[in-house]
Amino acid sequence: SKAGCEVRTDALAGSAAVGDELRLTDAKEREEHDLVVRYIAARLTPRVEALEVPAAPQHRRLSYVTHLWTPIRARVAPGASVLRLAEALHPTPAVGGTPLETAQAILREAEAGPRGWYAGGVGWVDGAGDGALFVALRSALLTPEGGAAFVGAGIVRGSDPEREWAETQLKATAVLRALGLEQAPDGGA
Repeated sequence: SKAGCEVRTDALAGSAAVGDELRLTDAKEREEHDLVVRYIAARLTPRVEALEVPAAPQHRRLSYVTHLWTPIRARVAPGASVLRLAEALHPTPAVGGTPLETAQAILREAEAGPRGWYAGGVGWVDGAGDGALFVALRSALLTPEGGAAFVGAGIVRGSDPEREWAETQLKATAVLRALGLEQAPDGGA
């Protein structure tokens, strides 16, 4: 988001089920998160006047999933546009992979179909270039014939396919529950 000269963005990568936050300390989850933090910092540095990146991530707890989270803050010159900043950042390694061109080619080959609106930007922008944009990391497309939930998991060195699949199922549960299509697992909120 951008308000005046203040810019705020979040690195959100590395996930664990609520109650299994200890998993967020393993090297795989931290590497996944650090790739995103470094990417955002590198992409913002030439576009901002000041950049603040905390040395260590925090936890951001959602209904079913806890993520590693690093709030990143910056100052920009007057007249800077949130759209230009978003264009510089999107897609981050969290949704597009790294290195970007190679990862995108692999994703196009491996995924069953087009991503559609998955990981697209949602939000608002005003005439002054201020605004708030969010990455649609969890979404659904409903049609009269049915629907599909769109979620993802970060695949990096050390990823376990079964754990990554379980992570996508957990994230899909949150989408389905929001639509009234799935009951929360025991202990879910």
